[in-house]
Amino acid sequence: MRIVTILAVVLCLTGCQGKKNDEAPKAQNQLSAQNPINVEKVIEEWKENDTMCDKDIYFHAENEYPSTQLFLDLEDVRNIYAIVFSLFDDLDLKTRFGADVTDAMKKIRTDVIHDEGIRSALQKMVDVCVEASKTDEPDLNNAGGIFMNEMQKRYPLDNYTDLSPEELAELTDWHKDVEDMDEVLKFRDRESDDKLPEFFHKKIKESQDNDEALAFYLTEYSFYGLEELPDSLLADFMTSGRYSHSIDYVWRVWRCHYQTRNCGLSTYSDIPNLYYNAMRDKCLNTILRRIVANPEDKVAILNFFYLASYPDMERLAGTLTGNGAMAEEISLSKVLLDDEEEEEE
Repeated sequence: MRIVTILAVVLCLTGCQGKKNDEAPKAQNQLSAQNPINVEKVIEEWKENDTMCDKDIYFHAENEYPSTQLFLDLEDVRNIYAIVFSLFDDLDLKTRFGADVTDAMKKIRTDVIHDEGIRSALQKMVDVCVEASKTDEPDLNNAGGIFMNEMQKRYPLDNYTDLSPEELAELTDWHKDVEDMDEVLKFRDRESDDKLPEFFHKKIKESQDNDEALAFYLTEYSFYGLEELPDSLLADFMTSGRYSHSIDYVWRVWRCHYQTRNCGLSTYSDIPNLYYNAMRDKCLNTILRRIVANPEDKVAILNFFYLASYPDMERLAGTLTGNGAMAEEISLSKVLLDDEEEEEE
């Protein structure tokens, strides 16, 4: 299921079937290293139900990366989605609380985008959103659709990777690194088993030299709602610079559990997307370092696109009372289980 989700979301967002863009602008400069964001400082300074557009939402490269079109495209993709999602986050504040978000939205910077055509299209969308923020019921369907058409033309995924679904499934199969994966997944039915913490602590300790296995045991451990919650262990994994082909999944699990256990599931709950995205960018920097070290790692490139474009935690997620964490918790809890059921069939 995770593989299907990656392809469905990323290929849809980036228009996989588009032709290669031979007229893409040439790289003019290098992605220079910036001061890394202090993730914990972000949450310490976050004000409950605050606006996003007037904050530092932009991608911070922690290293100097090659001056190639690939790396400029990757940075642009992350900044584009950071801007788009922040606009939507603030408009949700307007819808739910009647907050005045217009001044905050006017502070969005599109000059961080290298591609001139996309930058111009994005600025038009920003202008539409600013005007929409002045109304009682903002409607962005048309603006969002027009801009996404531009994104599909500019960033077709087959410009960056030609992996088939079958190849991707083989390359990201956790069974290669986790011999007891099938047995561990069956633990989902044993939430009251007081031996689970001891089991997972042992496995986590034994997996310190295998980042793929470590990511699996950390995320599985996090599903049990135990008193000794391992959210901080997931955070430590992401801030350590460890790479896993499922680092996007690690981030989603951590974000969902943090929202559920620390902020709440209501549409009125605080949703610290600035904090979640600071951690997202930590993971994206890890992926970029992986690509530098392994230029042919197409899974890493795919991971970047997927993680960069995954929506912020939504306040108004199509339910009457719950925010996006409610549906996300259900979705994440089924991901690996669905994989196993498909294989059995």
